[in-house]
Amino acid sequence: MPEFSASQALTANQQNVNPIASAFWQWETPPFDYMAKLIARATGVSVRLSVYNGPLNIKQKSIVQGGGTAGTTPSELNTTPVYWEGNADQRIGVIFDEVGALTPTVDFTITIEPK
Repeated sequence: MPEFSASQALTANQQNVNPIASAFWQWETPPFDYMAKLIARATGVSVRLSVYNGPLNIKQKSIVQGGGTAGTTPSELNTTPVYWEGNADQRIGVIFDEVGALTPTVDFTITIEPK
């Protein structure tokens, strides 16, 4: 069950940040069909999240839950996960946008499990 956790600081009005791609996660393009779970939380309320599986938009740009502490991995106890079924050889895209001219930090964990 591959997992990737990260803490990403965003600059004011920064757009199209894909921490999975910039970290060169080896499972960014899984060779198998999978179930995925993403938990994300930000230090402010000015962050938006979009999720893609290849060309498919899994989650349209939506607000990320605020109230997090930078560097603290969010938990399912107090953060609603995003679940989806992914297809083999399709790149996973987790895109964060900062829309409020602030400098928040986003903490997230993504887990994929073969179907």
